[in-house]
Amino acid sequence: MIRVLAGMVLLLALAGCTGLVAAGSAAGALGGGLAIANQVAAGVDPAIDAACAEYEKGRVVADAILAAGLLPLDTAAKVETIEQYGDAACANPPGGDALSTAIWLGKLIGQIVTLTDGAPAT
Repeated sequence: MIRVLAGMVLLLALAGCTGLVAAGSAAGALGGGLAIANQVAAGVDPAIDAACAEYEKGRVVADAILAAGLLPLDTAAKVETIEQYGDAACANPPGGDALSTAIWLGKLIGQIVTLTDGAPAT
């Protein structure tokens, strides 16, 4: 919710500047405003937000298993590498097809679960 409000405030603030940036060109002003709106909208996509929330749940469990030392070092390194990709995708979602990004995050969660599933129970 905070992301949505921040995005709307940013859009409104930048909308006033669009005309200044493209002072001599109505087409440039329109294009700049649409590009800004597209970037703001991409950051608040509900599919990515939901996928990142699920990713975070899986990450918390994996981090607890890693912290307990229940995985071999090579497996722990693989989990940490996968988490770097997921963290980057959730921190700065790529533009384009949000559903594809959400599906990809789901695959990362699946990889993490597969790697941590063999951890011995405590």
